[in-house]
Amino acid sequence: MENKKNLLYFEASSMKELHKVIEDWQNENQKRLLSFAVEKDGDMYCCLGLSNPTEVTIVGPRGDSCNWTSDTIQVKCV
Repeated sequence: MENKKNLLYFEASSMKELHKVIEDWQNENQKRLLSFAVEKDGDMYCCLGLSNPTEVTIVGPRGDSCNWTSDTIQVKCV
């Protein structure tokens, strides 16, 4: 089973370095962070981030599959 976790951890010795680490991860993985929190832990700056999960499937109220187009933002469930 493929790992589908979307919780991420980053750390660096400065905010500038932490920014670079996160930016490099985003560029490498072509993903955005949905949310994140930064805290100082001792001498390190730590970040817990939540990435946008790619395995989300849009379904109707009865679990029916849905078709959607991003240019019209309309969802049609069949």
